[in-house]
Amino acid sequence: MLNKLRNSHRLQCVGVLLAGMLLVGFAHVPILREIASFLIIEDSLETAAAIVVLGGQSPFREMEAARLFAERWAPKVIVIPGALWEEQQALSALGIRVPESWEISREVLMREGVPALAIWVVKDDAESNRANR
Repeated sequence: MLNKLRNSHRLQCVGVLLAGMLLVGFAHVPILREIASFLIIEDSLETAAAIVVLGGQSPFREMEAARLFAERWAPKVIVIPGALWEEQQALSALGIRVPESWEISREVLMREGVPALAIWVVKDDAESNRANR
């Protein structure tokens, strides 16, 4: 009789543990979201003073900036040129003119419908900014 009682108790413990693990496995995202809900603030989107396009990953960043500009999220687009690539530096050393990254960014933006007067280009290069810190 005592043996049956122990087996029944063990079976109940295993069942409770299994149910708890299943509950945590399937419901952990909603549980964690509910716990952290006081940290989440949902503000509505507002227009900005400018859309900033960082150098690199052309033309994708410029295309996204043009889409945001077309949706009127900001009245101007600021282009931050990236550093020269090794290939560009080598070609320049050979006397072959390679368009700078800001020129490519500006061209992509204009082809995507952003007017030239709405595009501002920062003429300082990324390398000098990094060196000044």
